[in-house]
Amino acid sequence: MKSKSTMVIQEIIFGKILFKLFQQSPIDNYEEKLCFVKGKGIALWDTIGKCYREGSLDANIVEEEPNNIIELTENFPSIKLIACNGGKAYETFKRNFSQGQFAGIDVIKLPSTSPIPGRYTKTFDGKVEEWKKILDYL
Repeated sequence: MKSKSTMVIQEIIFGKILFKLFQQSPIDNYEEKLCFVKGKGIALWDTIGKCYREGSLDANIVEEEPNNIIELTENFPSIKLIACNGGKAYETFKRNFSQGQFAGIDVIKLPSTSPIPGRYTKTFDGKVEEWKKILDYL
């Protein structure tokens, strides 16, 4: 399980990226953030539904089980894009699902919003630039 402080920081960075994409002032209230995201036609769901992990590093994830993304896309047929937040989410998706299971849905890997430095860490502005890809699907 991720440490609480890492999850909070990641949520803050993720939120800042989304607000920047839509040229919106940041919102602190959690319920208002959810309304903002839903209002933009964005759904958020983890690739990994269950796993074990010591610490906050994705490299420490073991015994991962994916969420049922097939069922999600069947229940919400308007989904056009699955955008994976970082390499671990993308690798997990690719390992457990094939593109053929998602006809008409694109799958892309975006830079992680995690505050933990990785091999391919981008600047905040670099991440925002990459995350702009989702705008084409909204």
